Amino acid sequence: MGDIRKRIESILKRYSLKSNERTLDRFIYLLSTLDEGDLTDRLLENLIIENLTIGESYFFRDLGTFDKLKTIFKSRPFWKILSIGCAKGEEVYSIAITAQQASVDYQIMGVDVNVQRIFEAKSGCYRFWSVRFLSEREINNYFVVKNNMYCIKEEYKKNVTFSNGNITEYNFGITEKFDIIFLRRVLIYLDNVGDIIRKVLSILKDDGYLIIGNGEYFPPLYEYFEPISPSSIAIMKKKAQTFLLDTSISTNKLSSSQPNRTREVLSVTNTYMSEKARNSSVPAFKNTINDLHGNLSFEEELHLVENYISQGKFNESYERLNVLSVKYPSQYVVWKYKALVELELLLKDKARESLKRALFLNHADEEIWQLKNFIELR
Repeated sequence: MGDIRKRIESILKRYSLKSNERTLDRFIYLLSTLDEGDLTDRLLENLIIENLTIGESYFFRDLGTFDKLKTIFKSRPFWKILSIGCAKGEEVYSIAITAQQASVDYQIMGVDVNVQRIFEAKSGCYRFWSVRFLSEREINNYFVVKNNMYCIKEEYKKNVTFSNGNITEYNFGITEKFDIIFLRRVLIYLDNVGDIIRKVLSILKDDGYLIIGNGEYFPPLYEYFEPISPSSIAIMKKKAQTFLLDTSISTNKLSSSQPNRTREVLSVTNTYMSEKARNSSVPAFKNTINDLHGNLSFEEELHLVENYISQGKFNESYERLNVLSVKYPSQYVVWKYKALVELELLLKDKARESLKRALFLNHADEEIWQLKNFIELR
């Protein structure tokens, strides 16, 4: 896989992205489940963007997942939900908003190992980065804007709690089970993958849902979970043979009296899975791999633009923004970034035109007005 490492490092360098050696080694291990011929440059780029970039989260990340979730919510009146690695709470509040839109009752718990992130999640106040994909109407509906901070309205804090802790050591109680567990963009950064999978299996209801990141690549999960449909591969349910585990699985040491099947499942180790389990998960994943060959999503494209801008690579960012302005002409943030880059490239007249378009699409964004005032002074 030496050639794969070089290809990955080339893509990371191109976008000025960084990844530590341990995470990179883990990612390459996971890629080994695929034939090298399957890993086109476009597919590899998509996998890297989804798996090797952390960044800050934002509201309604993977919008298609939340659209599907709204439909799922309508199937029952009450939902108990857990968000693992909830960071600063954008995901948790996005779930709460979606649940209220579906008119269902809910309890949502967010858990993260970072104390500062939990503190910020409880406050519920965010900078523009976290809401940059929301429309003006959505911002007005969900937030109160104070001193350039976007604070989630109190109604969306209802039945929402946050807790600091390591999920594998967290004591939920022997009977506590969740209807939905969010595990998005978490596993690739952890060493104790086996512990996480065991924990999820033990606290997710048999008819519950596990939600991972859209385009996230983690074959070990396919040994125990399967997508609910070819069009919703980020939303998964337990495979039938794992249902029996809920009454016997535990985070404690196994006793010799436990069923063989349970001991087999619990043998998942920090090397992700046994060779047998790893090989059996490959066909299931390959059935969905073609979905990752498509174009990058708008959020992914914009994230790359933001990386270019932060590194001062304005020509590269401008090339992508020109494409995005054609593909997404109604996204004001594209025109705002376009104007910013045009100013850096001394394209003053074009910057004015881009600002006009941005203001037409969103006249409430203070950063656009600041750019407008700046250009008039130059």
